[in-house]
Amino acid sequence: MTDNSTDNIADEDSSELLMAPSTGSDPVFPAIATDRFTQPVLLYTSPSGMMELYEACRYGKRYILKAIRKEFREDAVAQMMLRKEFEIGITLDHPNIRRTIGFESLDGLGNVIVMEYVDGETLGEAMERGHVNGLNARTVAFQLAEALEYLHARQTVHRDLKPANIMVTYSGPTVKLIDFSLSDSETFVVVKTPAGTRRYVAPEQLLPGARPSVKADIYSYGLVVQELAAVGNDRELREFGRRCAMLDPDRRPDRLVSQGLPRQGDYRERLPWYHLESPVLTAVLGFVAIALAIFIGLSYMN
Repeated sequence: MTDNSTDNIADEDSSELLMAPSTGSDPVFPAIATDRFTQPVLLYTSPSGMMELYEACRYGKRYILKAIRKEFREDAVAQMMLRKEFEIGITLDHPNIRRTIGFESLDGLGNVIVMEYVDGETLGEAMERGHVNGLNARTVAFQLAEALEYLHARQTVHRDLKPANIMVTYSGPTVKLIDFSLSDSETFVVVKTPAGTRRYVAPEQLLPGARPSVKADIYSYGLVVQELAAVGNDRELREFGRRCAMLDPDRRPDRLVSQGLPRQGDYRERLPWYHLESPVLTAVLGFVAIALAIFIGLSYMN
């Protein structure tokens, strides 16, 4: 989000320009009848990049619009990057990847990518709020692994895998991998230089002449999985995350789902060990055991 006043003005201008009267005859729900995007709301402006996100409605359904910031709309590289992201996204069809729907030109926003609206929060937010825990951390890790394997099978790498680029729906939870602005595939020659968020970038990507690679995505995945394991208190998941984030790329798994990722299992199967590994519950059980031993000892003495 941003507090920049020019962004707020741009948001108001866009709302006015994108609002359109109904083309239908329904006097009660005119906004539902129109094929124009209505009620756009600025959701996010990249502080260092060239893009911004809007939420808008069409036929009563919500969508996400990715647009170029006003000051960069005439920039050829920005336009090329937006088009590249669309062309990668439109080829992807997986339940754990946010769906790309179309590419349109709108008054007030210029060219935009039309994307699926995800009713949820980022994985980072979900972990902070306690919505990801020992009962569903493996589910999140498994769905994210499936999304990545699908992506890699299509010779595409994400290049910016991190909790902020992973959505978790409020119901489910269901994982949705988002933001392909830095993604790359064999068919493109744009942005072949190292990219991503420093904390999650594989170390070999910082070396001279580095090229995008599947193993770099797996490194980032390993760091995310270790964070999931920490909030879920899951030793097996933590170990798998450690293997994925090995400094030597050759020691990382080639695949995720079939090379050691702990199975999801039924929540009821995981309840006993999850609770027994809880430090608080372990302390309570230890206290009860000591108290019981003292009570039994005193009973024998009497």
